[in-house]
Amino acid sequence: MRTSAGTLLRIIEDVLDFSKIEAGRMELEDAPFRLRAVVEGTCETLSVQAERKGLSIVPVVEPGTPDLLSGDATRVRQILLNLIGNAIKFTEAGRIQVSVRALSITESRVHLALTVADSGIGMTEEQAAHLFQPFSQADSSTTRRYGGTGLGLSIVRRLAELMGGEAAVLSTPGEGSAFTVTLKLRVLPASAPLADLSVPTATFETPPVPSGLAQDKVLVVDDSPINCEVLVMQLRALGVAADSATNGSDGLRAWRVGRYAIVFSDLQMPDMDGFEMTREIRRLEAADGRPRTPIVAVTANAMVGEDERCRAAGMDGYIAKPVTLDLLRATLQRWLRERIGAVPETDRR
Repeated sequence: MRTSAGTLLRIIEDVLDFSKIEAGRMELEDAPFRLRAVVEGTCETLSVQAERKGLSIVPVVEPGTPDLLSGDATRVRQILLNLIGNAIKFTEAGRIQVSVRALSITESRVHLALTVADSGIGMTEEQAAHLFQPFSQADSSTTRRYGGTGLGLSIVRRLAELMGGEAAVLSTPGEGSAFTVTLKLRVLPASAPLADLSVPTATFETPPVPSGLAQDKVLVVDDSPINCEVLVMQLRALGVAADSATNGSDGLRAWRVGRYAIVFSDLQMPDMDGFEMTREIRRLEAADGRPRTPIVAVTANAMVGEDERCRAAGMDGYIAKPVTLDLLRATLQRWLRERIGAVPETDRR
């Protein structure tokens, strides 16, 4: 059910993005960002997925490529996520190389080429010819075996065009494919304000939390290894360190010896569930005079009355799975700031 929910969320996001582009309502940001951080962060984000298949992702930024740029980093990242995600999906052995090079540079503009090459199943020229069309995949057997909406590459092409570029593919059946997207972005001088800022090593489709909040450590408690790993990776992508526990008992032990700024906990877990763990944490806080730790429930059971049960157990917040990066970031910003003042009412999202 959780996997299906995640898949459905990705389909909805693709359809919404495609609809905005088709309606001419996709607005691009123009803000400073570091190209290398976006490329390497996106590769790191997808590295766990690749490693599960025995694959490696190798990012290569050619020397001389400007790093400090201005444009829509979120959409550049979305292009890379789509291309690298496809490469992982259609590759069973070998590696995926992500190359970035400057095709041309002027004083204020750079014409970039982003290439994602894999050693996967490849395709014929005929299959590749319509690959960037909406709802298209190589053939019907591809859809049956690998799934997907057929919108990802169409979105990639449209985003590239909005940034003054284009998308293309070279492929050989049985040997792999190389997708190249070109973009035109503004080059910023080394004296630009962003030059003095540190950048997280992993990045998702959202900015990191403010540096003051990123110094705090978070505890994730969930009996599903996949859910736990995903949430920890999301937190790291936001620049926040995280520990994890697989049930309430382990979570309680971790909380007793650690000093966590916030706890994200599943509700239904073996041995000790999230409600029991929260009640015990509140009891120990009162007995030992420890400051209150914000505890936010993260659950797929978004049912009527669930937020009341969370509040009754002593939880402070409630968010439903699958958790998006924007929601996670907003939750961190609220509760890591609120912890030093009065605790607000339970927050349900």
